[in-house]
Amino acid sequence: MRPDPEFAVRVWFVVPLSISCVRQRGLSNMKRRMNIFTKTVSLVVLLLVPVISLYGFSNIVSVGLLENEIKVRNLNRLSIFQQQIDANIEKLSSYLLALSADPDILQFKSIHMYTSYGALQIKSKIIEKIQLQNAVNNWPTEINIYSLAGDNRVEVGTRQTPYSPNAFADNEELRSGVSLTWKLIRQTVDGRDQDYLIRHIVQPFTSDLIESPQLIIEMKLSVAHIRQYLSQLKDRLGDPFLYLAGHEPIAGNAANRTLMRQLIHSIDMESLAQEGSLTIDAEGETYLVSYVRLQSLKGILVDYVPLQSTLSPIRASNVLFYSSVVLLLALSLLASLMMYRNVHRPIRELMNSMKKFKQGHYNTRLALGKNSEFDFLFVNFNQMADQIENLVVKVYEEKIRAHEANLKQLQSQINPHFLYNCLYFIKNMAKLGNDEAVEAMALHLARYYRYTTRVETQMVQIREELELVVNYLEIHRLRMQRIRYEVNVPEWILDLEIPRLLFQPIVENAIVHGIEPKTGEGMVKISGDYRDHQIHIFIEDNGVGLSEDKRLELEQKTKNPMDREMGCGIWNVHQRLVYQFGKDAGLRLYHVPEGGFGVLLHWRPPNGEGLPNG
Repeated sequence: MRPDPEFAVRVWFVVPLSISCVRQRGLSNMKRRMNIFTKTVSLVVLLLVPVISLYGFSNIVSVGLLENEIKVRNLNRLSIFQQQIDANIEKLSSYLLALSADPDILQFKSIHMYTSYGALQIKSKIIEKIQLQNAVNNWPTEINIYSLAGDNRVEVGTRQTPYSPNAFADNEELRSGVSLTWKLIRQTVDGRDQDYLIRHIVQPFTSDLIESPQLIIEMKLSVAHIRQYLSQLKDRLGDPFLYLAGHEPIAGNAANRTLMRQLIHSIDMESLAQEGSLTIDAEGETYLVSYVRLQSLKGILVDYVPLQSTLSPIRASNVLFYSSVVLLLALSLLASLMMYRNVHRPIRELMNSMKKFKQGHYNTRLALGKNSEFDFLFVNFNQMADQIENLVVKVYEEKIRAHEANLKQLQSQINPHFLYNCLYFIKNMAKLGNDEAVEAMALHLARYYRYTTRVETQMVQIREELELVVNYLEIHRLRMQRIRYEVNVPEWILDLEIPRLLFQPIVENAIVHGIEPKTGEGMVKISGDYRDHQIHIFIEDNGVGLSEDKRLELEQKTKNPMDREMGCGIWNVHQRLVYQFGKDAGLRLYHVPEGGFGVLLHWRPPNGEGLPNG
């Protein structure tokens, strides 16, 4: 029989099985379900999602319809303007072609062969026809006719009088500037640069004589007329302009030419259809650009509308709607928060208190609210807790009394086997005449049993407990001759109080299970320290030790209820430490680096009593 008695106290509080099952099932279901606050917020969000989705879809449709209306409107305006320009340009081209077949014009080709009077008559007729044509045209033009058949160039037309023939020496420059299609040029007139659309017809029509024509008919249309018409087309939304490849855009006087250049730069001219629309970002704004091709001038008519400014009423409506949604969400969250504080929080406090109560914290109580509907539950919970705590205390006190009685009985028992060995040692030493060994064994044996059989107090100083361990080790040293020991505990720790017989069962296990099965010298070390706000007592031996699996198994058994297959020494010490100093106290088992096994006893002194300063 082992000499160490059982000191741990185990208390079971039995709750009716039906109530326990219901509570556990309810807590499990609550964990799986969402709480009230989460449900409320989720419901609000679920209600707002379809509203926001429908409004977003309606907004997308409205924006699409408005953009489509703007596209149709701009394309219609541009198409009308394109038809007017093409019609006027075609009309001018037809008139230019008619001039090339006019008899008077054909006579002007050979004007160098006429007398001065005949030449003057021909010029007068030509100027009258030109003036008559300009009178009926919507866009006045400048028409000049050059005869290159003779040695000198002869010119007649809008800018010349019929009586002032002008001969130019540089005919090559005139021939090189001939364009059989309309093109845009810039000329200086009266010291000012002016833009013109110009086209020529040459005589004869034979292709090999184009480079050396005898007659050149030139028609010039001032771009100012087109600019004036574009200015009339400008409105609040659009600002149309004409673009001919390789030239600056032609627009009204108040046009933003920098913006127009950026828009033209972003358009791929080769991929454009006859007409269409596209979206372009420029100057930090998104523009809806509509275009129509001009067949007569080989250019495009462009109109652009800033989408953000156009869609500003819809955006203002969006801001108002989403602001209302945010306000509604905020009010819903506020209402949910109030429900959380007034409903969910009391329920959670009640659940947490029940969990603590289940874990053994029988002093758990609920604070009453202010006129809360949960006060009735809280009051009844506190009354129930008081009744259960009183019942637990009664059962606990009865268990304590029973264990104290059992403890005193165990302490009064003497291990016969240990005593017989000691007496047999005394007998042998007496026969050998070794009086000193007999005296030492008798002294240590007397001190050992006097301490173990004293039952008047259960708390002793560590100093007294170590004196018992030293007596116990001295007895084994006298018997075995190969046991040594070291005790190194700080002086201030020796004055702390602990339950009786904490160290002796650990030292006994070290000798019986560690050192005795090992051959050679055995060593037991006892040391103390203060770490991590706890008292640490280390009891180490250099015996045979334990495997890691055995260590883990033994350490786990110290935390389980005691069974008949397990010795009570280590389990007893661990349970008594936990009972006396709280759940942070107990035993830890470890391997000694030099070989052997170690046990760490750790606990936090109540209220920090006896701890060193700093």
